[in-house]
Order: sequence, then C-alpha cells, then structure tokens
Amino acid sequence: MANAWNTIHIFGFGTVQVISDTQNVQIAIADVQAEAQAVIDNVWAGKPEGYTGPKTYHAINNFNGLFSDWLPNSPDAQSFRVEAANLDQALLDALAAAVFVDSTTTTSTTTSAPATTTTTTTTAK
Repeated sequence: MANAWNTIHIFGFGTVQVISDTQNVQIAIADVQAEAQAVIDNVWAGKPEGYTGPKTYHAINNFNGLFSDWLPNSPDAQSFRVEAANLDQALLDALAAAVFVDSTTTTSTTTSAPATTTTTTTTAK
C-alpha cells in the first residue's frame, strides 16, 4: 500500500477514520461495509476466553503493527485488546486502502464567476 496507515478507528455511530502520516480521512462505514465488517469480525474473534460483553461497540481502535482495542457500547462492559500477532493484517490494510480510495473518488464541484479584466488606457496630450 502506497500510504501506510497508522491508526484506524471504527466508530459505532457509523464512521471509519484512517490516519496516516499524510492523510486523515473519515467516511461512512456504509461506503466500506465489507472491509469494515471483516475487521470487526477479526477483532471480535480475538476477544478473551470467557468474555461476556456485547458485540456492540463504541469504537474499535486499531494501531498498525501493535494492537486493536475493542471499546464496548455499554458502560458496565469491559473493553479488551487483541495484539497484532493475533489479527489479520491483510484485513486491516484492505480497510485502510478502501477508505483512502473512496476518499479520492468523491468528487466536488466548485463554480465561480469568470474573471473580469478591466484595462484603462491614458492618452497623453
């Protein structure tokens, strides 16, 4: 991947944010649903044995090469951490790439009035 990511946040309110050294992009999770769901399922699969917290989350914070933190969307549930060695790095990279690609394919149009040039000529007498 040309632009290595540092952090991926998957927010329970429907946004994915990917941060690299040169970009900080947020898009709707719906725009990268398949890639995001693969990461969500991968982190969830790494939960500690006997974990009884809900699969709903406030945020899943992924730090490239380090770990992923699962922060549940329940005040009485415990968060958990999955070390990078227990995660599928290819899924994380695919999500980051999809977010970066999606952000570059979004188009916006800016309309402005054409420039007007006024020329003043002075004639000597």
